[in-house]
Amino acid sequence: TPRRIVELRRSTVVWDARTGEPLYDCVLWHDARTRGTAASIKASVGGADALRPTCGLPVSTYFSGVKLKWLLDEVPAVKDAVEAGYARVGTVDSWLVWNLTNGATHAT
Repeated sequence: TPRRIVELRRSTVVWDARTGEPLYDCVLWHDARTRGTAASIKASVGGADALRPTCGLPVSTYFSGVKLKWLLDEVPAVKDAVEAGYARVGTVDSWLVWNLTNGATHAT
């Protein structure tokens, strides 16, 4: 019987590669906690569109990079795991694939 997984692709999760367990709650696509992080990045790079020539997108709370920066700044377990090299980052589908393949595949 065919099965499929559907999720909001802009939600971000960081997990422990050793256990497959999330290091913190998923940061959803519309999460307002990242507003300050986005504003700080915009100010440091010269505005919302300053990175558009590089990545094709404006700096926004919507994108995973801003969510990851917020997690690094606000969640010590995430920062520690990144520094130690055992953090994995992705969308919920990435985390599900990681766990369904017992850590053999990190894909999105």
